[in-house]
Amino acid sequence: ERTEEAVRMHFNQILQSIPASKRQMVLDQVAITDRVTSLTSLPDFLLGLLSRSASNGHQPLLVVLDSVNGDGVHPCSRSYAGLYSAFRIARSSGISFMALGHITKSGANSGPQTISHSVETVSCMRLGWRRRYFQVLKNRFAPTHSEATVLEMDENGCFCLSPHARTSA
Repeated sequence: ERTEEAVRMHFNQILQSIPASKRQMVLDQVAITDRVTSLTSLPDFLLGLLSRSASNGHQPLLVVLDSVNGDGVHPCSRSYAGLYSAFRIARSSGISFMALGHITKSGANSGPQTISHSVETVSCMRLGWRRRYFQVLKNRFAPTHSEATVLEMDENGCFCLSPHARTSA
């Protein structure tokens, strides 16, 4: 589990790959917090964020939650009810919501399967030797492809299409 400080350090590394002229604009749009300690407090956090954004005129465009994992919590429990409520709040407010989860060694989601029924897209990124394999498993708005996209990290720390990827005919 990453601390807020570790996330900030990683974000600052990513920020270095952004042109200097655009860094302040990015910094003005990003808020990192570790104040949400449970899924049940997520809707209140999101509503508070919306309330503050109404007063300062900066509504968030994206909220990233890292991480949603099972930990033996029943999918119908109040914990996941908070997550589903946060999905609804974000959707009705025009905010994109990215919930990061984990997969088990057998390839199954570690959280409840009902999460995938509540979202528009389910994607998977697997680690391979010096490469990442990215695949869209579910897309409510377009067909999915069975073959994964092969990505490599460039010198700036950004993912790009690998020259070793097979191209489809």
